[in-house]
Amino acid sequence: MSAGEAWDLPVGPFIPGAMPPLPAASWTIAVVNDAAAPREPRAATGPGLHEDAAVIADLSGVRAVPLSMVSRDAAHLATTLHRLPLDIGAIFLTCTDLARARETQQLLTELGGRPLVIDDDARAITLTAALLTYLTRLHRPLPTSRVMIAGAASLPLMCPMLLSAGIFDITLWNPQDARCAALARVARDADAVINLLGPDPELARVALDRPCGSVIGLDGDTDHLLALPGLFRAIAGSPGPLVDIEAYAACARGLMAAAPPHRLLPSLRSPDLTYEVAAAASQVFNPVPPPFGRSWRLFPSRRQRDRPEQR
Repeated sequence: MSAGEAWDLPVGPFIPGAMPPLPAASWTIAVVNDAAAPREPRAATGPGLHEDAAVIADLSGVRAVPLSMVSRDAAHLATTLHRLPLDIGAIFLTCTDLARARETQQLLTELGGRPLVIDDDARAITLTAALLTYLTRLHRPLPTSRVMIAGAASLPLMCPMLLSAGIFDITLWNPQDARCAALARVARDADAVINLLGPDPELARVALDRPCGSVIGLDGDTDHLLALPGLFRAIAGSPGPLVDIEAYAACARGLMAAAPPHRLLPSLRSPDLTYEVAAAASQVFNPVPPPFGRSWRLFPSRRQRDRPEQR
């Protein structure tokens, strides 16, 4: 077996920032759920699993297969995922209890396994993209923008994602805080509100007194899938990528680039969706190397300014 076959390297040259080439035909995305710990009743039967796999495969151009598993706990699930065939290059764990999914992701990372993306990651990417699009179109500087996350405990990744995107004035609010800080009062001075509470009556009343579009949530059943085809295409085109919050922030910027002028987010039918996300993520996975024999500086040093011939 040759080196390319052993590692399932991408076919063709790779240019950082461009659409990654398709991987070997055997490279596969596993779309997995744990039927023993479903996130909601429908997840145990698996129809959403097959739909998610079909969407990811159709838009990414990479093979995706649904796998329903039954595990005793997060450690058992992580071990099972770690032992999947080598053709499985990445995993999307969905329709699974969030606490188990988060623990499984942490355990699999410690085992040094293949990249594992969970529902929390996908939701945080999409919400970050919608928020950045909203603030950018209002010409609000990100470092001074004020953002409130309503229901922050349900999505712990949301706050680090905003910090990574350059938003630093963040207020976290949860329903148990209502006794000492009413939601309407906390949200009053925020430029935008991230809604993690779902269809909450109190938040709906707050939205009536706020600028249109400033309360941002996930409305569609497939909004959380928007970044995944491009993300997995970038993973497939990058040998041994480190999938972390920096990559997720890049995916959010890719969604921004694909968003039409009249919407905060693109749809799954947007023609540039996969390309923009994959190109943004590939810049993180495969950064452009410094030119040989040259100083790698975004801005020239004083010596280089004084002597341009030395640049």
